[in-house]
Order: sequence, then C-alpha cells, then structure tokens
Amino acid sequence: MKRRTTILFLAAASILGAAAQGTSYEEFRRGMYERYNNFREGMYERYDEFLAGAWADYEVIAGQKRSTAPKPRTAPRVPDAPALTPPREIKAPAAVAAERPEPRPAPSRDPSDRSDKSDSSDKSDSSALPPFEFDFYGMALRIPDPGLDIPRTVVDKQDLAARWRALRKDSKARAALASLRALAAELKLNDYLTLEMTRSYVAARHPGAGSASRASLAHFLLVGMGYDVRLGITGDRDGVLLVPLRQDVAEHPFLKLDGRKYYLFMDKKLGKADYARTTISTCDVTPDGTLAQVDCALTDLNLPYKPHHYKVDNGTLHIEGEINANIFPVLRRYPLMQTGDFARSTVQPQVRREIVEQLAAQLKDKPRAQAVDELLKFIQSGFDYATDEEFHGYEKPYFLEENLFYPKNDCEDRAIFYTYMLWNVLGIPNHLIAYPGHESASLVLDDLPAGDSYTYEGRRYLISDPTYIGASTGQCMPDYLNASPVIDNTY
Repeated sequence: MKRRTTILFLAAASILGAAAQGTSYEEFRRGMYERYNNFREGMYERYDEFLAGAWADYEVIAGQKRSTAPKPRTAPRVPDAPALTPPREIKAPAAVAAERPEPRPAPSRDPSDRSDKSDSSDKSDSSALPPFEFDFYGMALRIPDPGLDIPRTVVDKQDLAARWRALRKDSKARAALASLRALAAELKLNDYLTLEMTRSYVAARHPGAGSASRASLAHFLLVGMGYDVRLGITGDRDGVLLVPLRQDVAEHPFLKLDGRKYYLFMDKKLGKADYARTTISTCDVTPDGTLAQVDCALTDLNLPYKPHHYKVDNGTLHIEGEINANIFPVLRRYPLMQTGDFARSTVQPQVRREIVEQLAAQLKDKPRAQAVDELLKFIQSGFDYATDEEFHGYEKPYFLEENLFYPKNDCEDRAIFYTYMLWNVLGIPNHLIAYPGHESASLVLDDLPAGDSYTYEGRRYLISDPTYIGASTGQCMPDYLNASPVIDNTY
C-alpha cells in the first residue's frame, strides 16, 4: 500500500508540474504510459532471473466448502395462516458480506501501450498464417498459427529460465500472444475466461509436450497479458499455474504467497486435477507489483451464437425470448465465487434488457405493493425447485441468465433473479440476504406497513422470499425469525 501511495503521489505531482509548464495533459499521459510500458517491458525481460533464482516449497491448502448447512429438498410452503403478521421486528443483519470488487470490463489499451506489439524486426503478417482451430467449451475457436515449437520436456528451473529467454526472443511467441489477446477482446472474455482460453490453446497446440513445458508457455503468455500468474512444479514434475483470483473462491485448492491466495490450475491434458499433493514448488520472489489479479466477474460475453428459446410463465406474468446457448457450458463449472459476485455479474446484457422491458410492460400502472406481489409470485411459481446437489450433483449457483436454461433452480438462483428484477423493473431498493442454508431477499416498501421486517441504516426492510412458496412480502420462514442474515448484495 505504501508503494502504491507513493506512485499515486508522484503521478499527481507530475500532473501539477506538467500543468505549470504548459504541457498538455494528453502529452503527459502519453509520456506516462510510455514510461510505464518501458518499466513493464524491462520487468518482462528480467523475469527469467526470478525463474532461475530461489524456489521454495509451499503447502497446498484445500479449498473450503462454500456452505455446510443443508438446503431443503423441497421448497418450503406457507401453512394455512393469515396472509400477513402484524408489524413484527425480526433480527437485523449482523454482518455484510466482505466488499467485493465490481465487475471489471476488459481493459482498453492505450494507443501508446506497446506491450503486445511485435518488435520492428517482426514483419510477419498474421493474416497470411494458416488458422489453428482449438476447442473452447465445445466451440471451435481459431487463431492464425505462427508454428511455435516448444520442447517436450523441461527438467529444472534453469530449463524454465532458458525457455523464458527463448520465448522472449521468438517472434512466433509474440505473434501467438497478440492473436490470443485479439481473440479474447473479440469474444469479450473476462480475465478468468482469457486464462481458460489460453490454457485450452496451449493444450491443443502442443499435446505431445510435457505438462511442465506446456505450463511454461501458458505462463509466458499470461504474464505477457499482464496477469500475475506464477509457475509451479509438483513433486511429480508436473507443471501447474498459480493464479491470484480477484474474488474469494470456494472448493478450489490454493497456496498462500506474499499473503495472497494463488489458486492451483493443473494442466488440462492431465485429466482430473490431483489436489492431494501436499506441496508445490515455485519462485520465492515476487516478480512485480504491477501485474494484475485474475478477475472472475463478468460484464458481457460475445461468443459464437447458438440460439436457445426460453419461456417462463406462471399464468399472470410471462417472459419469452432467445439467448445464446453457448454461454451455458462456459458457466457450468464456473469458480464458486461468493453469492454476491454472481449477483453483480452480467453475462448477456441485451437479454436482461428484453426481460426487464417485458415485465415492466406487464406491471405498468399497477400499485407498487401489487406489482411486487405479482413479481414475487412469478419467481415462486414460474420455476421448479431442486437443490444443486440433487439436480447437478454439485454446488452450482446460477448467474441470472442460467435460470433461463435449466428447468430447475434453488434459493440463491431465485433470490438473485428476484432482487435484480425488483430494482431494474420496479425501482425497489432491496437486499440479497443469506441465512444458514438459505438465500432470501428483503425490500423497502413503505406502502406495506405490516409484516416481518428489520431496520438497517434507518430503513425498514420487509422479508420477501422467492423460495417460500405462497408467501407474500412480509412473511419470513419461521426457521429464520431469530437468525441474523448476512447481506450479500444491495440494490
């Protein structure tokens, strides 16, 4: 933090100095980018020194379970009782989920950023290269193939350092890096999916090479894209990538390096990752503080299109349309971020706009309390219920768009869908809240004085549960009347 503060102070001082000397901000900005890229290029050139330096063994830490409380196998239903209790104060949230970073779009490159441009000596025209096709979640992707060769085996850290130096000087490696970055930008891949695409390309392009050799190439490409990905070697001499994810992820092993979690990504050609190994060897030195964490949040995807028709109808409200089916294999085994991270991500903005427009038209001019009740009943009865373990066989929180594909969902999926629509269709402030084994929602609705509610920062939030079948806003499941929820997301 001290180093970053110093850099920001110096940058601010430089801006003031530039203004005092009459230098335009754009000229200053170009100069600052040039100095930064020269610094980063110098670090990139010296990376082999870290690979050839001190290595140490680190213990693998098993990923923690996302939730240990069991979910009900069937959706709870409201017993025969009065629709609403009198105004009743229930326990307010005892905590707010740790602040999560907002989804970060793919960084736009400044024209002066030369980090992925070839040297002037590299005159190859990528358009003249034959295409190489590789599989990415069932989609056939293509990039111009520069014919880059890598050794079949890598023996020790000196080999890894020598390999880095060779790749650094190889115009074919630079061409592959530029092609992969261009493809990631075209598909609007976030950091995590750029990582996965790069790993898929390396595995398909060099199937005969050993895992350490493939990991060495993937490491070179990802560092070249600006990510703080480390290279690790297992006790069996297999290569592994150590990736600092920006979000906290459950059920995925990691190492602690410099106080930061680095998650293990085993070689794709090895089959199922063996996380039982107790130690991983990697560089004992932090290469550079300017390299970025890998962000798992999504803001949009522009994948090859495969139509899927969706329709959700409960007899009162309905939505219908088309969505790109190619997103679903990509999301099926997505890292287990916190529930709020799934809620804050956006996969298909246009599809969301279409849903919001359809629901807004159907709820137009209705009293707010009635509109909220109809939207709540739409989520309760428009989807069939099943736990993740029962339906998928593993924990599987949905991004909002996945509710339009899978025929069944559970509490967090419904609550994510509901809270988004409350805000974007009706403009109702709300909380996405977590109880042990259950995800629910609460909202601000002054039109409705009765019901179960809590006070948070001076506002009254009524429980509005899309998984408590038959419940109206203001009815809390009895099991949670004396429990303090955690706020996962706020609209």
